Amino acid sequence: PVLPYDNPLTTEGIALGRRLFYETALARDHDLSCGSCHIQQHAFSDPRQYSQGLDGQQGSRNAMALVNLAWNHFFFWDARALSLELQAFEPVRDHRELFNSWGEIIQRLRERPGYDAMFDAAFGTMAYDSLHVAYALAQFERTLISFDSPFDRFHYGCDSTALTPVQQRGKDLFFGKAHCADCHELPLFQDHTVINIGLDSIPVDQGMGAHTGKPWHIGRFKTPTLRNI
Repeated sequence: PVLPYDNPLTTEGIALGRRLFYETALARDHDLSCGSCHIQQHAFSDPRQYSQGLDGQQGSRNAMALVNLAWNHFFFWDARALSLELQAFEPVRDHRELFNSWGEIIQRLRERPGYDAMFDAAFGTMAYDSLHVAYALAQFERTLISFDSPFDRFHYGCDSTALTPVQQRGKDLFFGKAHCADCHELPLFQDHTVINIGLDSIPVDQGMGAHTGKPWHIGRFKTPTLRNI
């Protein structure tokens, strides 16, 4: 796993991060949280094609599934964040998402019971700021691990009864003639690339190219994991 030396996982940090993940004080209108789009019962993803932000505004992308993030090297569909800590900053400020200021958020957290003690337990300070919030969220998100599916029990646990005969034929296709595993590699069922799969000849969403400005990055997106699909 990719675990930054300056933000190790701790019981206190994870607990704080979980509370912040569902904290509506992060949104300008007190109506949304991270968990509003990364919905737990939908594998911490969004069943809608396009996720909705403040005032019901429709975004241009789906909220990616949060799973096995400790083994990822970049984040967002266009790979513009190189760590979970950096990723956590952006939805708060995005006008189509939570659209709030960090100063306002910190003031709100100070007014809510329990946060001072939780930040002190997690980071040894009650003078917390946006960086501490991002660090706590990243710690919690790194605990969202998937590695006990029927496939795992069949493939890694050598349990021949874990998959039905039909599922086994599908597995053989997936790793064989269908070439699904060329991009959705084991064990994460995703690779660590940003690719253009040729979906649009003229991409409406320019993907990585919109961020870097490089013509050869247009239409490139992060390969999504198929775990918990």
